[in-house]
Amino acid sequence: MKDEWKMFLDTLPFEKEFLHRDEFGKKYPELSEVKLPAIFIFQNNVLHPLASASDINMQKDIEWLKALICDRIKE
Repeated sequence: MKDEWKMFLDTLPFEKEFLHRDEFGKKYPELSEVKLPAIFIFQNNVLHPLASASDINMQKDIEWLKALICDRIKE
């Protein structure tokens, strides 16, 4: 993980869990068809996508990705 990304994530007031592809599939088999990498958020005890693989890949750089995450968290 890049230092800049880690520092950004550390500023967010949420618990975080990072899972490798195989770990994610075992923990969330109902989401096995989701393309990764992706970012999810728990709301009301349900895992919801915050940024899909295509959302992430469309960002020009890490600043754009950080802005996307901030915008989505506010929604």
